[in-house]
Amino acid sequence: MVDSTSTQRRMRFERLVREAERQLAESPLKYKASIFALALLGYLVLFGVLGALIALIAGSVWGAFASTVFLLLLLKKKLIIPLVAMVWVIMRALWVRLEPPSGYVADRRNFPALHAEVGQLRRRLAAPRVHEIIISDDFNAGVVQTPRLGVFG
Repeated sequence: MVDSTSTQRRMRFERLVREAERQLAESPLKYKASIFALALLGYLVLFGVLGALIALIAGSVWGAFASTVFLLLLLKKKLIIPLVAMVWVIMRALWVRLEPPSGYVADRRNFPALHAEVGQLRRRLAAPRVHEIIISDDFNAGVVQTPRLGVFG
């Protein structure tokens, strides 16, 4: 028996994909700008919350040094622990480590036809330059970008 909610979700997802494809075909620059704006908004929210938490921690520490009563309140109620824990969780979420793919490196000298085909596809799709082609035992093709600066690309 097929779950009707999963079917509805699938249909909604397909409708959203068709709409995104239509928007991309009509105005690629506008579509890319909206995607960039959404990504920027997500980072602003994330770093805004992180900044607010760090400001709360700094204010609490300053208050503890300025007032013995505030220090006792912080220690007794353990108010600083959830703030530090939340900062730790957000920082861990931002610290992304991507393992580079493993396999046999297909260099240009030994696989000229493969590199020519990939180069032709890259030019046709206006994609970034391919630095390395790795043959794995998955019997599948894929593209992997390993960011050098973590969450910042």
